[in-house]
Amino acid sequence: MSLSKGKYQFTDISMTFISLMTKNIILLMMKETGKAACRHINIPHCKPGQQSCGGSPDGVKCTQCQDPYYSGGYNRGCLECPRINHCTARHCTTPSDTICSECEGNNVLFKLSPDRKSCERMCSHQNDYCWPGTCGSELTKNCQCARNFTRVLTASQTTCQPNIPPEIQTCGTVVTGPNGERVQALSSSSSTECKNLQDMYGNFQPVQLTFDMVSSFTLPKPNDAKPRFIKEHNFGVTDTNVYIEKISVSGSRSRLSSHQQLVDRSSGASANAYFASEANITMNRVLSDGETLCAVFEAFGGGYLKSINVMSSNSVSVAIPYRKIKQTEQVCYRFDSSKPMHCKEKDLCNKEPLTVSRTITSSSIQTIYVDMGSWFDPVPARGKAIQASQIESYEIRVNEVNPSSDVSTVYYTKTIFSRKTTADVNEMTLNLTSDSPRLYCITLEVTDVAKNPRQARRFILYDNTTFIESRNDKPFIVSSASSQTEFKWQTHHHDICLSWKDHFFNRYYLDNKLLNPIAPEPNGLIQGVYEHLQAPLSVNGTPNTDGIISFMVAWNVNGDSFSKEVKVSDFLNQTFCKNVGVKDGDIYTFQIRPIDIVGHTYAENRTVGIDRSVPHIKNIWLTKAGYLPLFVHDSRDLSKMVFTFDAIDPHSGISSIKYSFGVADDSLELTTGMLAVKKLSNSTCPKAAKCYCPDIGSCEMYNYSIALNKLVQTGKHEGDNNRSYVFTIKVTNNAMLSNIERVDILVDDSFPGVGVMYEVASTMQTGPTQGITSSINEESLLTTEATVSSVQHADTTKLRTWSEKQSVNNDDNNNTVLIALCTTVSVVAVVIIALVGAIIYYRRRIEALKCGSTSKEINMNNANNQTGQRENEGHAQVVTDI
Repeated sequence: MSLSKGKYQFTDISMTFISLMTKNIILLMMKETGKAACRHINIPHCKPGQQSCGGSPDGVKCTQCQDPYYSGGYNRGCLECPRINHCTARHCTTPSDTICSECEGNNVLFKLSPDRKSCERMCSHQNDYCWPGTCGSELTKNCQCARNFTRVLTASQTTCQPNIPPEIQTCGTVVTGPNGERVQALSSSSSTECKNLQDMYGNFQPVQLTFDMVSSFTLPKPNDAKPRFIKEHNFGVTDTNVYIEKISVSGSRSRLSSHQQLVDRSSGASANAYFASEANITMNRVLSDGETLCAVFEAFGGGYLKSINVMSSNSVSVAIPYRKIKQTEQVCYRFDSSKPMHCKEKDLCNKEPLTVSRTITSSSIQTIYVDMGSWFDPVPARGKAIQASQIESYEIRVNEVNPSSDVSTVYYTKTIFSRKTTADVNEMTLNLTSDSPRLYCITLEVTDVAKNPRQARRFILYDNTTFIESRNDKPFIVSSASSQTEFKWQTHHHDICLSWKDHFFNRYYLDNKLLNPIAPEPNGLIQGVYEHLQAPLSVNGTPNTDGIISFMVAWNVNGDSFSKEVKVSDFLNQTFCKNVGVKDGDIYTFQIRPIDIVGHTYAENRTVGIDRSVPHIKNIWLTKAGYLPLFVHDSRDLSKMVFTFDAIDPHSGISSIKYSFGVADDSLELTTGMLAVKKLSNSTCPKAAKCYCPDIGSCEMYNYSIALNKLVQTGKHEGDNNRSYVFTIKVTNNAMLSNIERVDILVDDSFPGVGVMYEVASTMQTGPTQGITSSINEESLLTTEATVSSVQHADTTKLRTWSEKQSVNNDDNNNTVLIALCTTVSVVAVVIIALVGAIIYYRRRIEALKCGSTSKEINMNNANNQTGQRENEGHAQVVTDI
């Protein structure tokens, strides 16, 4: 402390000390005062007598408060326990240990939690129905709604609301024009549901729209038991409406009219599972190109429930509606004369509207390609480019073609595959599988924003099971060959012709005419470049014969290599002719190879031999004791005759030998027969064998003998003297050409008489064959039936000259020379007779060949194209007497 100006002044230290002393004094006074004043005071919510004094600083507190309060400490009274929602009785000693002893609507509306710290909401009649559904432990937090329902959980409700819309089963719509035009919405599948109906298209102004609408809303019956607080419930269609709306080219939508069909006036209590309505709506709107008129069908599905107040005499509530859920479907009539267009229609490109990876395939995977740049939407008439709606989508639909014996149809009511894509997707893959061949129609529908469609289609043939086969009842033959040879031999030198009508076939296509013409699209929407007009699989049909679309032919001659294959030009006729320059003895093999629509192939060969000449018959003799040729039989016993001859056909070989023997003048046959052809197994003739090898076939013997001893068995062996008999031989070759030769035989068992022979002249011959050659004239050296074969001098007496003969008288028999018949055949006579016979034989054979050739050419031109049998007849008669 210091003084200043005569007065006391306090320093800071002194002031601090005074302050502390003052505070202590005040505290001490207060303490003494409190001890003297601690008495019962009114502390709200404090139980009586539950007060206490003390604390620092001294104060009063409540040691036990009434529920739901707790002691706040000295001088703070009783504080309220923290609230627990829907708890009607709680207790706590501190703010953190609050517990509930009873909940609102105890065990009806709320349930005390196991830790007593909360009241949990229970499923109940007060907006916590959780129905249809279940409540685990009766708590709303455990609410599980039934299928097709969604839980709605808020502070004020726990409900199960339907989550599926009603179904508009039918919305059949018909639009009628001013002149009675009529178009009906059709389904894209076999189902008639509203969602499957396609939009209608037309170019007439609608004056009336007729519809019939059937809606349904059915939900499965709950499997869980109904809780005690639910009285009843029901679901169904509650409201239906039909709106008529107009869509402009720009896409703006305006509602023209509304037509209520069903109105809910009872909070869902009148809901029905099904509701049907129909109406005629008069139209007075004029649509512009590209505008659309739509019928929008709207249906609401809902329902109601009634609850039981289990806390108040089980009273039943009014109908409590469920939340309504809406379903809409629309069917549109699109007035649009400007359809999408492909550039090929205007010759602006060479692209195809629709391209498939393989038109004919054995693979089930197919790629469909659409060139986006080749499609465009034309500008409406008198419109601007901005008014064109442009391409909106591509839709691919796959349908099967039903084969028919006349015109096949596409089964449009059953879609095997359908996919709609936006305009920026230009390729998609199909997986088409089947256990048998199928012809599929791939339809592309290009739709613009105005919903105006253009369709194109292409066909795909799927086949990985079939094959080509042949049948014997429809033979493959060389038709130019002789039918008598089973078409194995051609007996002329003209064209070789083949025929295989219906011989080759693919059995599946025989029974299922998949390649027949296909009916146009039913509505006529696919024409021109949008139709499948190109082969193969054109809608006009694919030319075929039981699935085969072409034939290839090749040939060889005499076993050489085959020629290059040639395509048969007119394959439907199933014939082929070719001039290959044939000659006798040639062997031609022709191969026909059919190809079916899938590319399967198969081949068969036919071989034909060429032979237009008849067999040769040579050296026909009557033999006796080793002598030949003879034409006189010296005995009336005809059975002793033995004939020999040679039969040869150098090209086709001998097929058969027939003979007959009979009386010459009255054509009486005494016997007939056949000889077996002597075929050899060898490929060559043995040495010294009377054998030859034809151009075609095995080697065979050519010398044959025929004995007539079987005439004895029939009693026809006794002949007549001085009578002619005829022996006929018919030889046929493998080409069924025949040659016939006849030989006359004279029966003469008498002897010649004695005569006179005169020398006419004689010549001296020098050289290696020195001797005298005499010319004689015989007289009275004749037999009645036959000629003299040879004469011989009886002695060495010189023969008279002719002049000497004239000078003798009639009694000169003493000078005659006895001429006896010699048994040895004169060599000179044999040669002369053989030459004469040969000349006659070959002369007649040449004439027969000429006749046969002429006959052959005529026969080849007849309708049956058959080769006639040609017969050469040689007839030689030489009489001799031995």
